[in-house]
Amino acid sequence: VQCLDLQVEDESVLENKIKENDIVGISALTPNIQEAIRIAKISKKYDKLVILGGPHPSILPQESLNSGFVDIVCRGEAENTIADVLEDKIPLSKIKGISYIKNGEIFHNEDRGYINNLDEIPFPARKLFPNDKYKLYLHKGKKVMTMLTSRGCPSKCNFCYKGISGRIYRMRSVDNMLQEWEQIIKLGADEIGVVDDSFTVNKKR
Repeated sequence: VQCLDLQVEDESVLENKIKENDIVGISALTPNIQEAIRIAKISKKYDKLVILGGPHPSILPQESLNSGFVDIVCRGEAENTIADVLEDKIPLSKIKGISYIKNGEIFHNEDRGYINNLDEIPFPARKLFPNDKYKLYLHKGKKVMTMLTSRGCPSKCNFCYKGISGRIYRMRSVDNMLQEWEQIIKLGADEIGVVDDSFTVNKKR
């Protein structure tokens, strides 16, 4: 597995990274969906399997597949979904939470439920990322990393899309969080940003 974060890394290495791998996975928000499709197009030039995930393709999988450069969309919380796809032990037609193209036809499988026990999810493989390049310039260039301690938000704000983590608030255990916290510190982080959907739901926590 190789990871490339084009928010901080030089795009000049992109095509070589694509050539070196069999499958290209891209995460997309709405502001960068066109950039994601552009990378998918480059990947198809080298006949790679392209998998798209993230908020935008989760709500508009048909749009992403209609681009002609995406093979599979993993919708919603996709840790288990992408594992099923890559292990290749289950036919695509049986994998919950994906949309895909087969013989020119688009299929949308049933949704996969939310992950209830967040402690089951492995920590991010941060060593695959350019951690030295993540800086908060407002904080004198300190090295910053982020972590997620919960998922979901029970609020009903009508401007917010909850299609990824939903309204059911799920929390990681204290021990699990502290283990990741320690790992982040060992990697040299000066600051840790908590990026939960809603950090203050449980005031005692």
